[in-house]
Formats: sequence, structure tokens, C-alpha cells
Amino acid sequence: MRFRSGRSSLRCTAAKVKAAVTPLMVLALVWVFGSSIFNLASAQLQNATHTEPLPGMFAYQPKPVPALRWVPDPHYINLRTQDQLSGLVVTLVASQGGHFDIANATVSVVSPPNAPSFGWLDIWHKYTLMLVILAVLMVVTIGLVFVLMLVYRRERRVRRQNRDSRQRLESIIDGTQAGTWEWNLQTGELRLNERWAQIVGYQLAELEPISIQTWLRLVHPDDVNVSEKLLKQHVADEHSHYDFEARMWHKDGYWVWVHDRGRLATRTADGKPEWMFGTHLDITARRRAQAERDAWLTRFRELSANIPGGLYQYRLDTEGNSSFPFASDGIRDIYGFSADELLEDASAVFQRIHRDDVQGVSTSIQQSARTLATWRHAYRVLHPSYGERWVEGTATPKLQPDGAILWHGYLTDITELKRARDQLRLAASVYDASREGICITDRRHRFIDVNRAFVELTGYELDDVRGAFSESVFVETPDAATPSDAMMAGLEQAGRWRGELWAKRDAGGYFPVELSVVEVYDEKNTVAHHVTVFSDISERKKYEKELSEMAHFDPLTGIPNRRLFAECLRHALDSARSQGERVAVCMMDLDHFKPVNDKYGHEAGDKVLIEVARRLERVVKYGDTVARLGGDEYALVICNPDDDAIFDRILDAVREPIVLAQGQACVSGSLGVAYFEPDRPQDGDLLMRQADQAAYESKSAGRDRVTVYESESVEQ
Repeated sequence: MRFRSGRSSLRCTAAKVKAAVTPLMVLALVWVFGSSIFNLASAQLQNATHTEPLPGMFAYQPKPVPALRWVPDPHYINLRTQDQLSGLVVTLVASQGGHFDIANATVSVVSPPNAPSFGWLDIWHKYTLMLVILAVLMVVTIGLVFVLMLVYRRERRVRRQNRDSRQRLESIIDGTQAGTWEWNLQTGELRLNERWAQIVGYQLAELEPISIQTWLRLVHPDDVNVSEKLLKQHVADEHSHYDFEARMWHKDGYWVWVHDRGRLATRTADGKPEWMFGTHLDITARRRAQAERDAWLTRFRELSANIPGGLYQYRLDTEGNSSFPFASDGIRDIYGFSADELLEDASAVFQRIHRDDVQGVSTSIQQSARTLATWRHAYRVLHPSYGERWVEGTATPKLQPDGAILWHGYLTDITELKRARDQLRLAASVYDASREGICITDRRHRFIDVNRAFVELTGYELDDVRGAFSESVFVETPDAATPSDAMMAGLEQAGRWRGELWAKRDAGGYFPVELSVVEVYDEKNTVAHHVTVFSDISERKKYEKELSEMAHFDPLTGIPNRRLFAECLRHALDSARSQGERVAVCMMDLDHFKPVNDKYGHEAGDKVLIEVARRLERVVKYGDTVARLGGDEYALVICNPDDDAIFDRILDAVREPIVLAQGQACVSGSLGVAYFEPDRPQDGDLLMRQADQAAYESKSAGRDRVTVYESESVEQ
């Protein structure tokens, strides 16, 4: 990029020439002045030396010629030998007739004169001032030459540094793949580099003639006004830089994103903005990645919003301050707070934790932070809407660069699960209290000995089974009284087996047993005996059946839970499609249920939930479904309803006071209805969401009412 005008370059060049010529002119002046003094001194010496002929010289003086106005000078010939003198005489006689100056000359041989009395010391005394001036000029000249050499070397170093800087700048620009621009705001002149044009798919020559209109022709129309606004703010010194992300039209017919950044470099004499310099960076890939990330985050939030419980990040800094940098919408069902309320400060969460569990939660968090081990804890939360709930959390900690600890985890409401676990624990205690039967068989599986529990469980005494094969008591199935192939294969492969079989009773019949067999080896490492331990699992099988029912039925009210409701809804919709019938999907939240819990306790609240379920079952007809989704939320599937009066009967049934031991409880229902139409593309999840939205509208409109969801709006 060029930042210096042509006039400035000419001034710089003229200054350099002047600086170089000035010492040369002084040096030439010194040379002329010194040469003049030297010539003058030389002439003085010559005149002083040749006033008289020198020793051994022949002198002759031609006569003057008045007609020619010529007065000749005397001539001197050095005569050092006799042969030279003889030759001179012969020459004079031979040339006497042809040379009037020689023929008429006065010829004489002179004797040597005295030595000249004028020397260099006389020159010094006569020309002292000139010699001093000459010496000073020479010293100044040498100094100027020395200074000129220093200036030249410095300028050469500066030029080399500037050249290196330009090369580094060009390398940086090439390395960053940045397009550069220089824009004169007063004239509209625009200078671009080749990369600027390549970003939009052109060669620079293709954009000629280049001006600010080149930019305006390529930029997206919606970005022009924003760009002009930012430019005005920068020119007015409101921002240190002009910084904008704009869309530009590519030669191949699509938009590219460009990071346009620049700065005002010069102003005119009257303060107007003049030259501005900047860069273009192609950020299309980054924009695409950002759009994909935003879309992924949107999908993630939609997904997490439909997951029971809450996904979250929990941060604990070195000062002990905590926050939730991220929390899904399900966090509201856990603590009763929105994600935004916990974004900066999580202290409110601990106020919702049961006071008997706060210390345990805090200790477990500190231990996980100290060891960076996975945090896992179950505790009670006092939810403002749902009352006391059991919550279980699991999170993985990670140390941050600033020393803080960040957990990524999941919270879920395990209230119903804990009740089921308690029941399972009770069943396990029954199992543990039962005595297990033990029997010993030889390597061919013939009975050798049995314990008393074996007798109590099977009714067989030892004498009844001694020597008999084990398959006479333990079989694969009651229908096929054969030994277990799986047990035999397990013993052959691993020397032990564990599974479930059926045991025969002496009195007749079979009962399920959980049985484990292990081989016992003798000193030769061969099988000597088999030890079999078994227990009657009839009760456990019964509990497993009950647990299977619990997986589909609400343990409190006995009506279908969410999972079974979804299956019933799917079957109802399949039937309605084939029969061309309508189906009403209803979602209902109880109104004023929390005050009942707070006033009469959770046991009374459970009785209210049970009574509401019974009333709903009495209102609907056979084949319809009533389910409890959790808390005080109910759902109904009404197949082919005759009219909307059924919804009023539902609200009337719920509204009727409920008699409790402590008094009467009065609740009502906010009912939302979504209709399935055979000619519409609807599924169960969509209908439930629509009905839930309608129920929310009922609650917002004042409770104790029904709202029917319409395709474009919610209609009461």
C-alpha cells in the first residue's frame, strides 16, 4: 500500500540531491581556490629563478620588430658539454639566412648567477590568509564528506528497514488472505489489491474502472445503510475503527460474508476526512459454521426441553460463588426457577433444598470439586408448585484455567422412582429373610445331601432324594420335566452357572427358584461334587409382575401413567384413522392443589389426587383413557365424543368438594382440548402439545374452564 503522494516523493528526492551536491560544490570551490594559490606561488618561484640565466646556459635575445609590434623574450639554452656548443654554432650559421630573429639576435654566453632568494617560506609569509582559508575549507569539506557518509549510511539503513517492514507487511497480508483497500472520501478514489477482487470471484482488472461505486455495486442492499451509519460514527470519532460484517455478491452467483474493517488515516487542511485504509476478510466459512452451530443449539434446546429433568452446567469459582452457565427448560420443574434466574447466581437453589439435605449436598459438591470425581447425589427439593420432591443429580467436573470447577450434568425428579425403590427394598428384605435351600450332588449330579431349607421348600426328605439325579427335582419348565441344557453348558464351559429353574414339590406342582451351581474339585483337579443353592422366587416373580404394572400404571392412583397413556393414544389414533372418527385429547392441571398440600399435608394431597382420578374414570365412557402424567397433571383420551358437554361434566366432577379427615378440599381444573381429525396430519405428540397449550391458556384466563385448541388460535 502507498501512503505517500507523488509531490512528497519529489520533495524528498530533491532534498537528497541537494544534500549530496552541496559538499561537492564546496569541495570544487576549495579545489579551485587551492589551485589558484598553487599556480600563483609556482609563478613567483619561476620568475625569481629565471630572472638571470642559469649556470651553463646559452642566452640570445632577438631584436624587436616594430612593424609587427612584437618584442621577443630572451631564450636560454642549457649548455653542459662542448659538443652541444659546437652544434649550436653550426645550427645558427646554417639558419641565419632563414630566421630573421636568430640572425639579428644578440647572442651571448652568460656566467652563472647567484642562487634565487625567494622560497616557500616567502610564499607562506605572503599568502598566509589564503593558506589558512584553504586549510579551513579543506577541514570543512572533509567534515561535510564525513557527515554525508553518516547520513547516507543512516538513510540506507532506514531504507533497508522500510523495505523489510514492507516485505513483512506484505507477508502478513498474504498470510491472512486479506483484501486491502484505500479510499479517498473526498474524491471517491478507491485502490484495491488483487485479493480484494478474488474474494468476490474476480480478477482486479475485471473491476476496472475502480471507484467507491465498485463497492456499492457488490454489497448487499440491506447492508449499505448499516455500513454508512458505522462509517459516520467512526469519522465523528465515536468509534476507533470502522468494523462491519457485510454480504457481497460473488461472481458465481451467491453471497459471501466479508469482515470489513478500516480506519481513517488522514484529514484535509480544513479537517475533512480524506484517506481511509482497511481490509476485507472472507468469513463465509465462519458464518456457515456459526449458522450450523446456532441451528444445532436450537435443536438441542428443543430436545432438552422435551427430556424429563434438566440438563445443566454448574460453575463454582475460587471465591465460592456458584452459577448455572447453562440450564435447559426442565430446570424449572426441578427447582421452580427459570434458566435465566440462575445464570449468574445459583444461591437461590440451595434455599429450595430441604434443610436436612443442604449440608449433604454442599459436602458432596466440595468433595467432587476437590477430587474431580463424578458427583452423584439424591436429595429433597421443596418445589413451590409440586411440594416436596426427590431429585437425583449426576455431573462430571472439569477444572477450568481460572481455577473454577465446571460440572456438566443431569437432574431428574425421582420421586416416583424412589417410591418404587422403597417397594423393591421391601421385597428384597423378604428375599433376604427367606432361608435358601442347599443340596450337594456328585459329579454325575446325584443327590448326596440336602439341608433343612431344601426339605421345607420342596417337601422332600433326604432319604427321598438320596441317589436320585438332580433333574428329578429341578427342571427347565414344568411342562417339560427335563434337565436344563443351559445349566449343563455353563458348568462345562465355566464350572459354574446361575439362573432360574422350576423346582418340584413332593406334594405336587412346581415353583420358580433362583439357582446357582458351582463345581468342587478334588486334589486331582477333577470335578468331585456340585454345590447347589436355590431359593423360592415365587414372591419375587409376583413383585416383578407388579413392577411391570408399575411401569405402566401410576402407583398412587392406579390409573395409566405417561408411558401407557402414549400407547393408548397411539392405538386410539390408529383406530380413528381407519374408522374416520374424531378423538379428543385432553390435558388438565388441577387448580388450587398446592394450598391443599400446604394446609392438610401430602397424605391429604395424595387422597385428593386419587379421588380426582376416580371421578374422571366415572365421567368418561368405556374405552376412553384417563391417565396421570405426574404431579397434579392428568390426561384423557376420549374417542369419538358426541359433543363438548363431556368437558363440562369433567370440570363439574373435579369442582365438587372432596371430603377429607381434616375438612373439605376444593379444587378445580384447567382443561385443554385438542381434536384429532382424520383428514389432518397429526400424531400423538403434536396433539398432547396442543392440548397442553390450550390448558395453559385456560389457566392464564382464570382457571376452572375448558379451552379448545384451534389450528390458528386457541379458542375458549
